[in-house]
Amino acid sequence: MLNKFFNLFENFQRISGQTDAYIFIMKIFKLLFVIVAVSAMFLLTGCGYDIKYEMLNSMSDVRYNLFEAKTESMKVTLMCGMREEPYEYNGVSNQKCEFGVITVYFTELQEVDEIEFTLQAGDIEYTSALERNPFHHNYMTDIEALIDDEANVYLTIDGIGSEMILVCVSKNWGVQYQNALEIATEHFEIDAKQFFNNRKFNAECYLKIIYDENSDLETYLWYFGIVGTDNNRLSLVIDVNSGQILASSIE
Repeated sequence: MLNKFFNLFENFQRISGQTDAYIFIMKIFKLLFVIVAVSAMFLLTGCGYDIKYEMLNSMSDVRYNLFEAKTESMKVTLMCGMREEPYEYNGVSNQKCEFGVITVYFTELQEVDEIEFTLQAGDIEYTSALERNPFHHNYMTDIEALIDDEANVYLTIDGIGSEMILVCVSKNWGVQYQNALEIATEHFEIDAKQFFNNRKFNAECYLKIIYDENSDLETYLWYFGIVGTDNNRLSLVIDVNSGQILASSIE
């Protein structure tokens, strides 16, 4: 391609002679060629992309808020957000759906496989069954809905008796989910370029709320992870109040 351009210029030179006009035209053509070549290089290497936008556009799981309640016999969390369906760690972000996962931890082991419950969130009532998680000995279900931070949320579990009030603890954090996404995508703005191939971002991202299930539910953390189609991974953990990055990993 480059030789064809300069052959054209040489033919023009023989016809026109070494005139000032010719020299000026040559400079213009060379400048245009350099601009086109550099632009193409940026596109091919991924430098022309907004890396942070690509990460945000490839979210497969985003936790928005967290409600909790605790009694002497149990502790309950309700976590809401958007996640892909089907949910797979394969580096591909699928279509999103709302979720609202209720998790109940009993202090004493329960023998039944299901427990009926009623959740009242504002004017909406959800009635269903909590199912036993065989791996963590807790009970879970998904009401498939987002609950607003300001909603009044009440939970009644069959056989337990009293109604519990779930409080949105995340609304008092210094770092909301939007802030956590900004911190994480800025931190990985350089490292995430490894997932660009053939002008495509070949990875999916996750923002989760994590905590120790055996603790008193006082310490929560933001977890941000990237999983590539090649199974390479980036991850970090963010303090929910200070925004400090507590740990970062590249696998």
